[in-house]
Amino acid sequence: MIEEQNPWKKRFERERNARKESEALLEEKSIELWQINQDLEKEVEKRTKDLESALIEANKAHKAKSDFLANMSHEIRTPLNAIIGFAQYLSKSEKLDTKDSKYASIIETSAVSLLSIINDILDFSKIENGNFEIFKNKCETYKLCKNVVELFSQKMGEKYIDFNFNFDENIPKSIVTDEVRLKQVISNLLSNAIKFTQEEGSITFNVKLIEKNDNLALLLFEIIDNGLGIPKEKIEAILTPFIQLENVTNKQHVGTGLGLSICNNILKLLDSKIEIESEENKGSKFSFYLECNISSELEEELDEYVEEENYNINVLLAEDNSANQELMKLVFEELKLNLTIATNGFDVIEKYIHNPNLYDIILMDINMPEINGIEAYKEIRAFEKKKSLNSTPIVALTANAIKGDKERFIDLGMNDYLSKPIKLPELKTLLSKYSKK
Repeated sequence: MIEEQNPWKKRFERERNARKESEALLEEKSIELWQINQDLEKEVEKRTKDLESALIEANKAHKAKSDFLANMSHEIRTPLNAIIGFAQYLSKSEKLDTKDSKYASIIETSAVSLLSIINDILDFSKIENGNFEIFKNKCETYKLCKNVVELFSQKMGEKYIDFNFNFDENIPKSIVTDEVRLKQVISNLLSNAIKFTQEEGSITFNVKLIEKNDNLALLLFEIIDNGLGIPKEKIEAILTPFIQLENVTNKQHVGTGLGLSICNNILKLLDSKIEIESEENKGSKFSFYLECNISSELEEELDEYVEEENYNINVLLAEDNSANQELMKLVFEELKLNLTIATNGFDVIEKYIHNPNLYDIILMDINMPEINGIEAYKEIRAFEKKKSLNSTPIVALTANAIKGDKERFIDLGMNDYLSKPIKLPELKTLLSKYSKK
């Protein structure tokens, strides 16, 4: 009987030992897996920290680059503001003879060209960094187009170009779009047409209404020239950055090769694109469609602010750059307006607090030493609140030209915005607007 039980006992022992070995092996493997899991968690934690550190460094580098671009924009535009402004004044001065007036005009044209190149480089950098944005506002359609045309009238006159501007009278008076960027696109296309159209050639600028309902309008912009044209194999390539077309009349490449690429990026953000039709030695047509909201509000607003030369307004200007101070003195002297200049942030606060009822508007340079324009603005508003005074309109002036500047300053509570170099028509419109208040 005992002998019969031995095989079962041995079998039981074997199974028990096998189970113990399995449990021991399982425990050993569990410990190994736990250790591996711990190591993986540590590795994931380390990698996460590394990625977070890398992201922080990337953000720092991105901010440093943005700050650098903002600073470079300010540093370059500030002297250009004075160069362009004084050149414009001299070229129109009756005190200069024809020869000197021509030289002043050349200085102005060269400075404006330099500004255009700087703008292209800065815009391309914004596009590369994903910082290029569209800011839509209400604007007057015809006036927008007419202002661009007037910018190029002298250049076209110098080349004896036959220019035709056709604006559909059924187009809504006011639309909602990015006025600055739309002007940039039209300006670039007109500038290219002038560059590649020979003397006594022709350029036509058409603005057509394709369709309209109560809220939306579809517009077509066309710029047609009988210039040099573009070889078929190069039409697609010219929308690529850094591609320059050769002006066959002088065998030189013209421009940076960025303008059309930037324009196409602007139009993409406006849900459009540049369309090109061209035939070599016969001419080109550049066009784009623009769908935009119709604004009825602006038509009422525009009627309120009719531009006048007889302004009744006292201006306080905060400007630390001596050349720009002299330029603004000259401009306001020509406009027969009262101008008080503050040389820094502390000075503008002191002058305003000393006589707050004297000034109808404050033009506030944002980038000033010691105390900047934003801090000065806050101090003035705090003083007005403490003394229960009406808020004096404060307009931000900046040469930074960085995305969202206008919106940022308006959100802070500033009343308006002007970018440098300051354009006289924009300044006149602004002064006319606030002289009514």
